[in-house]
Amino acid sequence: MGASRRGIAHLRLGNVVDARSFLRQAQRHFDDDAVVAARLAEAEVATDWPQRARDLLEPLAKADLMPDADAWTALAKARRKTGDEEGARQALERALAMDASNTAAKALQQELAPKPEAPKAPAVPAVAPVKPPSI
Repeated sequence: MGASRRGIAHLRLGNVVDARSFLRQAQRHFDDDAVVAARLAEAEVATDWPQRARDLLEPLAKADLMPDADAWTALAKARRKTGDEEGARQALERALAMDASNTAAKALQQELAPKPEAPKAPAVPAVAPVKPPSI
């Protein structure tokens, strides 16, 4: 089994550190493979390297070479973690357009949804202090 398949298997099993190691090795041999780059980016985000994930995915997104909804979701996570919430929302739109049932994309979309403002308490009129009666 090649490094890319091992990496993807580890990624799907949740072994993101091992996945990252195998996928980096695979990328050295297949540096123009969009699927390998996308899976490596997923592992980079999961191991808290969101800028590395963006470096891998932004060129693919710009060239419209993102292989699947998981790649768009990884880009959304990476954008969010680097402070680009609007970009994250845009990536999620693309992810859900490709796969409306993508649970990771739907969960992140819920997290990014604007929160309704809590109702404000009515203003309490200022009351002048009352002097106690003198006796």
